[in-house]
Amino acid sequence: DLEGREDTLYGLSMPLDRYYHRGHTWVRPEADGTVTVGLDDLGRRMIGTPDAVELPAVGSEVAVHGTGWVMKKGKALLRVLAPVDGVVVEQGNGGAGWYLRIRPKDAAVGLAHLLRGVVVRARG
Repeated sequence: DLEGREDTLYGLSMPLDRYYHRGHTWVRPEADGTVTVGLDDLGRRMIGTPDAVELPAVGSEVAVHGTGWVMKKGKALLRVLAPVDGVVVEQGNGGAGWYLRIRPKDAAVGLAHLLRGVVVRARG
């Protein structure tokens, strides 16, 4: 069981119970078949505290590598890429440590394009 365990890579926290997308998001599969999505440690450090966050509405669809949500920082609009295809079932926030809970389109969640554990380290 990897819950609660983490690794560090170049001083960045990498919890081992998650999959990582190259767009600086993470995906954690949940027992109910949904996935929780958040911003990885590097993404959080690069953005800092955003001035505003625009999350997609519950019931809307997100597409892998498409816009997951938008963060505003100063005059910059930052598109955060969605790591999976699916329907938004819940909105979170940075304070909660996550931004979206998504029900994947396919019951067998396509995670092959995501990185995990040793692979993240090998590519770091």
